[in-house]
Amino acid sequence: MDKKFLVAVMLSIGTLWLVNTYWSKKATPEQAGVVAVGAAQEAVPGQPIRVPTSQDLYKPLEQDVVFADKKLSQEVVVDVETPYIKATLSSYGATLVSLDFKEHVGKAHKPLRTIHNKGAFEEEQRKKGCFLLALDQKTPYQYTLADKRVTGKTTEVVFRAEADTCSIEKTFVFNNENYQVDVHIALEPKGHAPVKPRLFFTAPFVGELEEDNATILTWSEPKETLEKVDMASTQGMAWFWTGNKPVFGAEDRYFVHALVNDPAKFVQRAFVKTVDAKNVFPVLEGPTLTAKSS
Repeated sequence: MDKKFLVAVMLSIGTLWLVNTYWSKKATPEQAGVVAVGAAQEAVPGQPIRVPTSQDLYKPLEQDVVFADKKLSQEVVVDVETPYIKATLSSYGATLVSLDFKEHVGKAHKPLRTIHNKGAFEEEQRKKGCFLLALDQKTPYQYTLADKRVTGKTTEVVFRAEADTCSIEKTFVFNNENYQVDVHIALEPKGHAPVKPRLFFTAPFVGELEEDNATILTWSEPKETLEKVDMASTQGMAWFWTGNKPVFGAEDRYFVHALVNDPAKFVQRAFVKTVDAKNVFPVLEGPTLTAKSS
């Protein structure tokens, strides 16, 4: 009998208070917003959590994505609004295509937007979706909207897709009482084919700000401090952590999108894909997963 192997990745979006464990610089919650990303592997009874070997750490960095879908059916768009944010999700890649911070207003007296719709029909544009899940084999881009449910405290949106090597379920959970948004990704490998996920998220970009370029932000374990890394220095570089305080992402003048928590060490490595100054993608690389059988 085959045993199902399930991995869950959790991401969170919030304001500055969510990462104040690490952040002690001049910005305040009234001045800036932070998109914080935390990843965690869901423990499965009897299943070990894979720890990377030295060979894994030195593998080439895979930045490209090959899509399985040649033709796309009708896009399904889901709008979610809380007292703090306005967000739009798309069934294309099950991605977050826009994110507005309602309490932070720009020059046009509209909420500042840090995530923008990149388009979906050209293959190169598909690769620019926020929270795009890529596989080492062909990656599905066409998801179906499985559910949208509202409770007293949260709004949940569920997307599903099928790949040759696995089934995918991605659930966005928007907290109605603060800025937090959790994104749970469940992968169920099929047969014995290995699955190696990569999760792409976007650096913040606010178009109306002058010189709104990204800088990489990471946690230095030896120094126990946050470090800024010039974008030009990230080519060919990869980061990994052994402790409990991983931070990896990108910031602009006022916002941060970053991994801030990975208690089960789901993220094996992190690196950067840079298209240009306006298109920077931190990448979280997960473990190689295989279905188990008895």
